[in-house]
Amino acid sequence: MTTIKATTKRGQTMLNNASYNEGYSLRDVYGNFSYAKEKAYNYCLAQCAKENGYNFHICSHNTFNFSVAWETEEGTRIETANNSYLITNN
Repeated sequence: MTTIKATTKRGQTMLNNASYNEGYSLRDVYGNFSYAKEKAYNYCLAQCAKENGYNFHICSHNTFNFSVAWETEEGTRIETANNSYLITNN
């Protein structure tokens, strides 16, 4: 997981992207979705629960990939198809 400070330009951009809410479940953003997407979504949801996260939502999606974000005590978590980020307030 890559940690980024919220006070940096990159951190601010990522927090802005994480603030978008396109839905809460795959059905909110896809008519049909693959087993791989469902498996990835369930993994992210489990990570959120493991981290005592809240405000879990899909912040971005296209035909191929989606990204989710949620809040933790440490900061904002963002999961993309290829990367994991923690945007910290420190």
